Amino acid sequence: MRILPNPAKEATNRRKHGLGFSRIGEVLTNGSTVDYPDDRPLGYEHEGRVRLLGLLDARVVVLVFEPVELPDGTLGVRPISLHKADAKERRVYAGKRRW
Repeated sequence: MRILPNPAKEATNRRKHGLGFSRIGEVLTNGSTVDYPDDRPLGYEHEGRVRLLGLLDARVVVLVFEPVELPDGTLGVRPISLHKADAKERRVYAGKRRW
């Protein structure tokens, strides 16, 4: 899976959450991930965002991205956000992960 760069979005995420998108590969390969429902208000369903809970440096994080089909037919990831999980998200991860 290819991670599509977005330097402006990454700079904003780094300022806001202290994490760079270069670490997304670690989240996707470090153990199990859990799909987490997109709980934004109605009207945003068309965006196709995916929210995953996963591990980064033994801490639960939330990765929000848009899956993108690339011209060669492979799947790419357009990162939107990467940040530490809050208490509710950590409980969801602990309750649903499968090793």
